[in-house]
Amino acid sequence: MHVLFLALTIYLVGTTIVLYLRPSVMFHPGGTWKEFSLNPDPNHTNMPFWLFSILWAFLSYLIASFIQRMMVSLPTPEGDSAEFEPIELPEPVAELPEPDIGEGPTVPEPVSKNMGLNKTRNGYYVLNTQKYSRNQVPMYVYYGDSPPPAS
Repeated sequence: MHVLFLALTIYLVGTTIVLYLRPSVMFHPGGTWKEFSLNPDPNHTNMPFWLFSILWAFLSYLIASFIQRMMVSLPTPEGDSAEFEPIELPEPVAELPEPDIGEGPTVPEPVSKNMGLNKTRNGYYVLNTQKYSRNQVPMYVYYGDSPPPAS
Protein backbone atom coordinates (compact mmCIF):
# COMPACT_ATOMS: atom_id res chain seq x y z
CA MET A 1 0.00 0.00 0.00
CA HIS A 2 1.40 3.40 -0.93
CA VAL A 3 2.03 5.80 1.94
CA LEU A 4 0.72 8.86 0.11
CA PHE A 5 -2.56 7.17 -0.81
CA LEU A 6 -3.07 6.04 2.78
CA ALA A 7 -2.11 9.50 4.11
CA LEU A 8 -4.53 11.19 1.71
CA THR A 9 -7.32 8.86 2.80
CA ILE A 10 -6.66 9.54 6.48
CA TYR A 11 -6.50 13.28 5.80
CA LEU A 12 -9.78 13.34 3.89
CA VAL A 13 -11.61 11.25 6.50
CA GLY A 14 -10.37 13.46 9.36
CA THR A 15 -11.20 16.67 7.53
CA THR A 16 -14.67 15.39 6.63
CA ILE A 17 -15.36 14.49 10.27
CA VAL A 18 -14.28 17.95 11.49
CA LEU A 19 -16.37 19.72 8.84
CA TYR A 20 -19.39 17.56 9.67
CA LEU A 21 -19.13 18.00 13.47
CA ARG A 22 -18.08 21.68 13.33
CA PRO A 23 -16.53 21.83 16.82
CA SER A 24 -17.09 25.03 18.78
CA VAL A 25 -13.33 25.51 19.07
CA MET A 26 -13.11 26.31 15.33
CA PHE A 27 -16.65 27.40 14.40
CA HIS A 28 -19.32 29.85 15.60
CA PRO A 29 -22.74 28.41 16.57
CA GLY A 30 -24.10 29.38 13.12
CA GLY A 31 -21.40 27.29 11.42
CA THR A 32 -19.08 30.08 10.25
CA TRP A 33 -15.35 29.89 10.90
CA LYS A 34 -13.77 31.70 13.81
CA GLU A 35 -10.85 34.01 13.16
CA PHE A 36 -7.38 33.29 14.47
CA SER A 37 -6.20 35.09 17.59
CA LEU A 38 -4.10 34.28 20.62
CA ASN A 39 -6.35 36.37 22.87
CA PRO A 40 -8.99 34.45 24.85
CA ASP A 41 -12.10 35.73 23.14
CA PRO A 42 -15.32 33.82 22.28
CA ASN A 43 -15.28 35.24 18.72
CA HIS A 44 -11.68 34.11 18.04
CA THR A 45 -9.78 30.85 18.31
CA ASN A 46 -6.19 29.72 18.53
CA MET A 47 -6.96 26.63 16.39
CA PRO A 48 -8.62 27.84 13.17
CA PHE A 49 -9.58 25.39 10.46
CA TRP A 50 -6.67 26.33 8.18
CA LEU A 51 -4.15 25.62 10.95
CA PHE A 52 -5.92 22.34 11.72
CA SER A 53 -5.71 21.38 8.03
CA ILE A 54 -1.96 21.95 7.90
CA LEU A 55 -1.26 20.10 11.14
CA TRP A 56 -3.62 17.27 10.22
CA ALA A 57 -1.82 16.82 6.87
CA PHE A 58 1.52 16.26 8.65
CA LEU A 59 -0.07 14.05 11.29
CA SER A 60 -1.90 11.91 8.72
CA TYR A 61 1.35 11.32 6.84
CA LEU A 62 3.07 10.26 10.06
CA ILE A 63 0.20 7.90 10.88
CA ALA A 64 0.31 6.41 7.38
CA SER A 65 4.09 5.92 7.61
CA PHE A 66 3.70 4.23 10.99
CA ILE A 67 0.97 1.92 9.65
CA GLN A 68 3.09 0.96 6.66
CA ARG A 69 6.09 0.16 8.88
CA MET A 70 3.93 -1.98 11.15
CA MET A 71 2.48 -3.89 8.19
CA VAL A 72 5.94 -4.61 6.74
CA SER A 73 7.23 -5.99 10.03
CA LEU A 74 4.22 -8.28 10.60
CA PRO A 75 5.03 -12.01 10.56
CA THR A 76 3.95 -14.11 7.58
CA PRO A 77 1.22 -16.76 8.02
CA GLU A 78 3.93 -19.42 8.47
CA GLY A 79 5.18 -17.60 11.55
CA ASP A 80 8.47 -16.45 10.03
CA SER A 81 9.24 -12.86 9.31
CA ALA A 82 9.22 -11.90 5.65
CA GLU A 83 12.50 -12.80 3.98
CA PHE A 84 13.64 -11.40 0.69
CA GLU A 85 15.78 -13.13 -1.87
CA PRO A 86 19.19 -11.55 -2.32
CA ILE A 87 19.67 -9.59 -5.51
CA GLU A 88 22.52 -10.69 -7.73
CA LEU A 89 24.54 -7.74 -8.90
CA PRO A 90 26.22 -7.75 -12.33
CA GLU A 91 29.99 -8.03 -12.60
CA PRO A 92 31.75 -4.66 -12.34
CA VAL A 93 32.94 -3.17 -15.59
CA ALA A 94 36.70 -2.76 -15.95
CA GLU A 95 37.87 0.83 -15.77
CA LEU A 96 38.67 2.48 -19.05
CA PRO A 97 42.24 3.72 -19.60
CA GLU A 98 42.88 7.46 -19.41
CA PRO A 99 42.80 9.06 -22.87
CA ASP A 100 46.01 10.70 -24.10
CA ILE A 101 45.18 14.37 -24.30
CA GLY A 102 48.59 15.61 -25.33
CA GLU A 103 50.10 18.86 -24.15
CA GLY A 104 46.80 20.72 -24.03
CA PRO A 105 45.78 24.04 -25.51
CA THR A 106 48.31 26.80 -25.95
CA VAL A 107 47.75 30.24 -24.44
CA PRO A 108 47.75 33.03 -27.05
CA GLU A 109 49.98 36.06 -26.58
CA PRO A 110 48.30 39.15 -25.09
CA VAL A 111 46.80 41.50 -27.66
CA SER A 112 47.45 44.70 -25.73
CA LYS A 113 50.90 45.80 -24.58
CA ASN A 114 49.45 46.42 -21.08
CA MET A 115 47.89 42.96 -20.71
CA GLY A 116 49.83 40.46 -18.71
CA LEU A 117 52.06 43.01 -16.98
CA ASN A 118 52.75 42.16 -13.38
CA LYS A 119 54.00 45.65 -12.53
CA THR A 120 51.68 47.33 -10.09
CA ARG A 121 51.64 51.07 -9.63
CA ASN A 122 51.00 52.54 -6.21
CA GLY A 123 48.25 55.09 -6.46
CA TYR A 124 44.57 55.71 -7.01
CA TYR A 125 42.12 58.15 -8.58
CA VAL A 126 39.96 60.50 -6.48
CA LEU A 127 37.11 62.70 -7.64
CA ASN A 128 38.05 66.36 -7.29
CA THR A 129 35.41 67.79 -4.95
CA GLN A 130 35.93 71.49 -5.73
CA LYS A 131 32.84 73.49 -6.50
CA TYR A 132 32.29 73.57 -10.25
CA SER A 133 30.18 75.88 -12.29
CA ARG A 134 27.42 74.29 -14.33
CA ASN A 135 29.38 74.06 -17.57
CA GLN A 136 32.46 72.37 -16.07
CA VAL A 137 32.84 68.59 -15.84
CA PRO A 138 34.16 67.08 -12.56
CA MET A 139 37.67 65.67 -12.95
CA TYR A 140 39.47 62.75 -11.34
CA VAL A 141 42.88 63.43 -9.81
CA TYR A 142 45.55 60.73 -9.59
CA TYR A 143 47.38 60.38 -6.25
CA GLY A 144 50.47 58.23 -6.48
CA ASP A 145 54.00 57.88 -7.90
CA SER A 146 53.10 58.29 -11.55
CA PRO A 147 49.80 57.97 -13.39
CA PRO A 148 49.37 55.00 -15.70
CA PRO A 149 50.01 55.69 -19.40
CA ALA A 150 47.03 56.99 -21.33
CA SER A 151 45.60 54.47 -23.73
